[in-house]
Amino acid sequence: MATVEITELRKKYDDFLALDGVSLSAGSGELVTLLGPSGCGKSTTLRCLAGFLDPDGGDIRVEGESILRTPSNRRDFGVVFQNYALFPHMTVAENIGYGLKLRRCSKSEIATRVYDVMKLVRLDGLRDRLPREISGGQQQRVALARRADGDGRHRPRGADFRGRAGRPIGAAGRLGQPCGDA
Repeated sequence: MATVEITELRKKYDDFLALDGVSLSAGSGELVTLLGPSGCGKSTTLRCLAGFLDPDGGDIRVEGESILRTPSNRRDFGVVFQNYALFPHMTVAENIGYGLKLRRCSKSEIATRVYDVMKLVRLDGLRDRLPREISGGQQQRVALARRADGDGRHRPRGADFRGRAGRPIGAAGRLGQPCGDA
């Protein structure tokens, strides 16, 4: 895990100033939660961090190096949004293992890591179900499991890190090693 620093981040949508000088830092191993009312900039901050949005000002640094010019697919960050973006035609296990498949991990490694993360988030027994066949809370855990083992060392989480009832849904674990390092 790495040190992440956000300094004086600004983002404007037309006439609406979504971020006005947001600064925060997170050290290795720290869990940081962004809390606030709707529209205060939590998701915009996370989208800038992950590289889905370009900020209008400020900087984002990992281990002291700016990542603003680093494309999102090379930032090694992921965000679990409230729309879980599960593939409706894939099973729970296939959704969780999709990032590993894209990274060309072996089938046996994918199977092992998917099994491990499914146990961690209490989805074992649901591996062959489609997203429409599981509850909203289970869908959220699939999305979290995909991030926990999918493709990144850094796993920022927004307000949706908690279940719909407001209770924590569990730790993601440290399963995000590169292929072959499990």
